[in-house]
Amino acid sequence: ALLAYRHPLTLVLAGDLSCRLAGKLPATHHRLLFANDAAQTVVDDYNSRLTTPRAPRAAFFPFGFEGLEVAADSIASSLDADSAAAAVRDRAFMTRALPASQRTYFLSLAASLNRRKPSRNRLYASLVENGGFKHLEAVRKRRPETAGLVTSVKFVDDRPLQAGAAISLGANAISDSVELTRRSVFSVAPAGDFWTSGRILESMMLGAIPVVDATYLTDDGESAKGCGDPAKFWRDGAPDFPHKAPFVFVDDWAHLPDALDAFLFNTTIQARL
Repeated sequence: ALLAYRHPLTLVLAGDLSCRLAGKLPATHHRLLFANDAAQTVVDDYNSRLTTPRAPRAAFFPFGFEGLEVAADSIASSLDADSAAAAVRDRAFMTRALPASQRTYFLSLAASLNRRKPSRNRLYASLVENGGFKHLEAVRKRRPETAGLVTSVKFVDDRPLQAGAAISLGANAISDSVELTRRSVFSVAPAGDFWTSGRILESMMLGAIPVVDATYLTDDGESAKGCGDPAKFWRDGAPDFPHKAPFVFVDDWAHLPDALDAFLFNTTIQARL
């Protein structure tokens, strides 16, 4: 019914809806915004099927801040005042990002575990059960610019039988999660219900370098829910935005320490930061 509406609209397709509709949407006079897990590939496919030069081109927008409502909506904003997303927004606009020399955490991670988030479960297994955290610390200590920093990893286990259990590695994290990210050089953004959720934007606004799944590869695509390549926009850029994000992309959480090591030695990336 919306596609048949005569006046042009801007339609936002969120969640995995746009993935399930990939290749099935007809060219329309409406402007389509593919959000969250849509992936740039879905946008490119739709735009390739437009037949008239004046037809509105579709665009991609990644997952925004979780829980953050429209600022112009006074009712929604009042309900959102205490959310973590609002804290990120307000702190980011009020406080300048710290230079790397003033950051105290080499890497930070705070994530919940449950059966809906297999990528995080694999990250937990790699760091906690398979010795990955020791390898991570070895990488930190090897570089003089990071040797004096600390690493903080915390998981809250919401899986059956372990519900509510907290597992921490490294230094104790400060309770203010926004400030923790602001003081971190690297911020790990593992896939959850969506690819990294809003953590990428949070990390960027607070000046931390996001560490992300290369594109649902860390759990063999289990979290993708049929979506193509949600990391493509950041990893490769787009025709209208031909820039590659200087993130740390990981295809297997067991390779996380090596990926950080390679990033720290990449002078080309360092020059962009």
